[in-house]
Amino acid sequence: MTSHEAWRQTHSLLRVVVFLVLILVLDRLCADEDLFEAAGSTVERRCGSGGAAR
Repeated sequence: MTSHEAWRQTHSLLRVVVFLVLILVLDRLCADEDLFEAAGSTVERRCGSGGAAR
């Protein structure tokens, strides 16, 4: 593998890693603001929480 090919592969993987880091940051921000709990509560209210298994 030449150095040019190695750099191209590294650059390609770098974009994926940056994307995954951004997803993790977004996840942390949502968790800090309790957005997941709010979304769960909304779904529970709309779908009901009768406890019956489906």
